[in-house]
Amino acid sequence: MIYGNLKNLGESNAYPEVVYRVLKYLKNKDFNNMEPGKYEIEGNDIYFSVTDTKTDTIENKKAESHAKYIDIQLSPNGGELMGFATDEGGNEIIENKLKEKDVLKYSAVDNEKFVKMNPNDFFVFYPWDIHRPGCTDAEPCDIRKVIVKIKMELI
Repeated sequence: MIYGNLKNLGESNAYPEVVYRVLKYLKNKDFNNMEPGKYEIEGNDIYFSVTDTKTDTIENKKAESHAKYIDIQLSPNGGELMGFATDEGGNEIIENKLKEKDVLKYSAVDNEKFVKMNPNDFFVFYPWDIHRPGCTDAEPCDIRKVIVKIKMELI
């Protein structure tokens, strides 16, 4: 897992080449003026979705992980609480849709931590990282999300 902010990417050697290239690409986008939807960068190998959603309590959001794609979760305006943990194999899977949607959902997550995301904060989640996006520790609120998918084969 990598945590950072688009305004301060640092040196390229801090990231896998393809991740750095995508983060630099994202840095120049105005997500608040984009229509919700899917945008291809390199076909189905690298693409992103812009969505408008509402945060909810930690209990109402399911933790997830992916096998085929790296997830970059970007919060253009902040306001989201993101849960994350390393998958050490002991977490109960309640939904396995790896074949259809490349996603596993979990009932609970050992050693989960949370970070309140500021504008332009991002997380890079690998298949061994579990994440719980869209959470709040206050009143639910509307947020804009950008979710990038990068095929693991490109790393």
